[in-house]
Parts: sequence; C-alpha cells; structure tokens
Amino acid sequence: QWAQGFRLGYPDKPYVAPGCDTDQDGLIDGSDVSTGLSAIKSDFLDTYELGGKFRLLDDRVSVQAAVYQTDWNDMPVLTFFECQAEVMRNLGKARSRGAELAVAWQVSEDFKVELGASYTDAEVSKTIEGLGNEGDRLPGSPKYSYNLGLQYDFSLAGLDSFIEWNLAYRGKLYAALAESGMPVGDYYLMNARWGLKLGQVDLAVFGKNLTNDDGLVWASQIYDGRVYR
Repeated sequence: QWAQGFRLGYPDKPYVAPGCDTDQDGLIDGSDVSTGLSAIKSDFLDTYELGGKFRLLDDRVSVQAAVYQTDWNDMPVLTFFECQAEVMRNLGKARSRGAELAVAWQVSEDFKVELGASYTDAEVSKTIEGLGNEGDRLPGSPKYSYNLGLQYDFSLAGLDSFIEWNLAYRGKLYAALAESGMPVGDYYLMNARWGLKLGQVDLAVFGKNLTNDDGLVWASQIYDGRVYR
C-alpha cells in the first residue's frame, strides 16, 4: 500500500516577547528569524506499507503483520528562543520506519488471547540551522509499545457472561527535538471488564488503571520552568 497526503501552508504570526528585537531590525536577536508575519510551507507525507493477514490452526489463530516507512517533508515545528519567543518553522525532512504485529488466539471455545506490539524508529533526516540535528528522534514517538488481552466466556445463572483483562505498555518518548526536556511515557495501564450478554445487549462494569499507575503522558515546558502534566 502507498499513500500520500499534505496539509496546506498558512501565514503565521509568531509570539515575540518585548526585548527579543533590541536593535529593531525585524529579526529575533541572534537569529535570522523574523518577528513579523511569516509563511509556513505545506508539508507532505508519503507512506509505504507491506503487510499481510493470515489464519492458522483451523482459523483459531489470526495474525496481522506489517512493516512500513513514512517520509515527511517540511514538517512544521514550534521552536522556542531564550528571549521568550515562539515561532513555527518548517523543519526539513523526517523518516519513520517500523513494524506492527497483532495476534488473536482462540485457545478454547471459552478462552481467547490477543497480543499486539509495535516498533517505531522515527528520526529527523534533514534539518535547517537551529532546528536540531540529523538523526534526532522525533518528538512524540515511542520506540516500543505492546499490549496483552485475555477474554473468558462462561455461564452465570443461565446467562452468558464474560471477563476481559488488558495490559498495555507505552514506551518512553520526548516532547521536544533531540530527546530533550522531560521524558514521558514508559508506563503500564491495566484495565478489566465483567459483564452479561442479554440478547443483543451487553451489560458490563469496568475498571481503568487498576494499578493506579501515575504515568506521565505528556509534558510541555513554559518560560518560568514549570512543567504541566
């Protein structure tokens, strides 16, 4: 499969705090970045994917697997300056390569196991001065993620009932270029659900984050140094 997409460019007015242009030349001090209106170029995405779906052991096991590569050109990135300025700029190029696997196994008539895993290697492949280095890991991209799910069906007081349990892991990632700032992710999330099947209606109770894990899902830095969750 091959797919291509794009987002239209747009004009952008950066946030520039007083004192960022002390010589009044229209540029942020120490850079060639304008303090006025600028044009953000359109960014383009090309994705190539090769995968397959398979059924094994008399259809009791299903497997979905894929490898992919995504090329991202002129991706817009919000950049920060010490004088308290925020400017959106086009980075250059980025490349993501990865693999995904999903397996569902009907162990018995009443018991089912599901497993999913993914690997992503996402990095900057071409940049401009002041926006990181080639080979930097892209923000928001964990290298590893996986999940395990179990489902057991049984009879309760003559009614069809089920129990579902799921454990998911999200790998470590960064919110800024060059793996800078506070790392987030690297946490587990456990959920469970029990219910009854009443004809075409399911009646269930559920619990989320049963281990009460206080995982950090994202962090952004503001000028006074505080970090928000």
